[in-house]
Amino acid sequence: MKFKSTPALLFLVMLVAGIVLESFIPFKISIGLFVTSLLVLFFVFIRNKNSIFKNLTFVTWFLFGVVISKIHSIGINASKPISGSAFSSYLVQINSPAEIKPKTYKVEGKILAIKTDSLWQKKAEKTLLYFSKDMGVLPKYGEVYLIKGSPREIEAPKNPLEFNYKAYLQKKYIYTHQFLREGDFKYAGKAPISSLFQFAYGLNNRTQEIFETVFDNPKALGVANALVAGEKSGLDFETKQSYSAAGAVHILAVSGLHVGILFLILKIIFGKILNPKKIWFTVAVLGVLWLYALFTGLSPSVCRSTFMFTLIQLAPLLKRDHNSINVLLVSAIVLLIINPNWIYDVGFQLSYLAVFGIIFLYPRLRNLLEIENKYLRWLWEISLVSFSAQLLTFPLSLYYFHQFPNYFLLTNPIVAILSMLILPVGIFVILLFEVPFIGAFLVYIFKTLIAVLNYLVFYISDLKFSTTTRLELGTYSVILLFMFIGLIIHFFTRRNKLSLIAASVLVLILSVQKIYKTYEQNQSNELTFHYIPRGYGISILDQREANFISTKELIDDPLITQFHLKNYYDHMGIKAETRVSSENRSMLKISKENLKVQWVLDQNAISDLDLTADYLMISNDAIRDLEILKHYKGQIIIDGSNKKWYIENLQEQNKNYNLNLISLYDSGSKTFKI
Repeated sequence: MKFKSTPALLFLVMLVAGIVLESFIPFKISIGLFVTSLLVLFFVFIRNKNSIFKNLTFVTWFLFGVVISKIHSIGINASKPISGSAFSSYLVQINSPAEIKPKTYKVEGKILAIKTDSLWQKKAEKTLLYFSKDMGVLPKYGEVYLIKGSPREIEAPKNPLEFNYKAYLQKKYIYTHQFLREGDFKYAGKAPISSLFQFAYGLNNRTQEIFETVFDNPKALGVANALVAGEKSGLDFETKQSYSAAGAVHILAVSGLHVGILFLILKIIFGKILNPKKIWFTVAVLGVLWLYALFTGLSPSVCRSTFMFTLIQLAPLLKRDHNSINVLLVSAIVLLIINPNWIYDVGFQLSYLAVFGIIFLYPRLRNLLEIENKYLRWLWEISLVSFSAQLLTFPLSLYYFHQFPNYFLLTNPIVAILSMLILPVGIFVILLFEVPFIGAFLVYIFKTLIAVLNYLVFYISDLKFSTTTRLELGTYSVILLFMFIGLIIHFFTRRNKLSLIAASVLVLILSVQKIYKTYEQNQSNELTFHYIPRGYGISILDQREANFISTKELIDDPLITQFHLKNYYDHMGIKAETRVSSENRSMLKISKENLKVQWVLDQNAISDLDLTADYLMISNDAIRDLEILKHYKGQIIIDGSNKKWYIENLQEQNKNYNLNLISLYDSGSKTFKI
């Protein structure tokens, strides 16, 4: 790939660099530099200094990235709630369709007004609301509710390397949330809403209603909703894990893949009846594409992908650019100008890398082997498309998910073929569901295809060695891995020996990094007291082996491992795990070489206290009076199973004793070297 044929690449690189590095440049300085660069650029342009103009243009784009990111950050901070602010009640408008959770309906709300000291004040900020399912209330887009109290600020992660949900939501201007139960709210009518979004959410709800009628199997229903309608809340943990292990999890998130499949199908269908060079062909393809975006509720990922393919389709028609890669890059530039924070969105990154891999790498790989049999050739090409996308997304997948599906080359051709059938059939089911005979026939085909897809994915995920886990990569390793892939591609396309030598050096560097990290992990011995809301847990790590002690319920809950432990264990290179239940015990005493941990689980264990232990953890409000611990010199840990009033009471008592007391509710988990 030559830079001359893809001029948008350097503009995109400079824009991204500006967005990422904006925090290092003060706002006023960035504005001043940007305005100055524009003036100098204009002066150079009228003086016809082409070489200077070209270089200065890239500098200006870097500064432009800094400025738009700064302006966007100001918008985020403007919507940030005042620290420590509280009010007696507030009016909130439901601003999204309800997402179905196991025990709640989750919605995004827009706060319209707040009540403080009997006075109402206008407000404009977002919040998350969770309506308990026990109340039988399903909040709908546009509805307004009067809610008692004030939402709480979303807390930062409290366990080592835990996913930072707070930072994730801040990118969407959301800082608070509230769980609502009976008596916490009243319906207050409807407020003016967007007709477009109301129509889109209505279509999405209708789609889900049809699928609920069609499917009686929850797993099949969850996959159908995710694959066709973009609604992932119905997917259970087992299904997500199986699709991830098989290398097919990408089809469960409607984004670039789905829109790309539909785009290809539409071009084939309309290409049979319309002239691809005429405007009506483009109108038909893009019309259906954006209608599908409406069916999925105009989710950001679908809108981004639809916009990307819209530019790809319009470019040849407008005779602006026939280079698909350049059009792809231009679409990324436009979207990042609209919302610079999308550069941090995992879906955005993976979607663009996958499409770039297919556009750039696939044509070059396809010519490496000539296959005469059309069926084998088709299978070869489908496999290459999957490989091209997987190769470019591989480093980021390891960085975010720490695992690799070993059988992805087996899974992806199957998934691609079935997706190309399921998606259009699913759309026709939605459109023709109530048509006699035709609707029933389409439903039968649709259910069969979903059943076959699930069977094959679950079968592949259950194969031995289907997934390689604990593949944690740091930022520098990801950069080196991308460089290695680029050099290997350059070697095979240009036959450049220097590229192969450089790639070999990178392999050596990555290998040394891995050996050194493994050595460090083998020397690590840690004791971690985890913060688990309304629960407790201890991890004892000894040379890449982990013992996790908790209640049987939490040990058996895969979400606890996925959310609270996985990233930590991956980072420490854990190769063996043991789960120990604390069930039916009043006291746990853990001794290991020079380590003594005493865990009080019940008030009945107070008489058996050993005040020589290094660590004393209190659970379930077990010790009410610190008087019995006044001579204890070790570390006292109060975990998440204790009630808040109880924790505050112990902290108040401790003012008289000055013990080494830590509340995990306040500090988050604590790790000690042992």
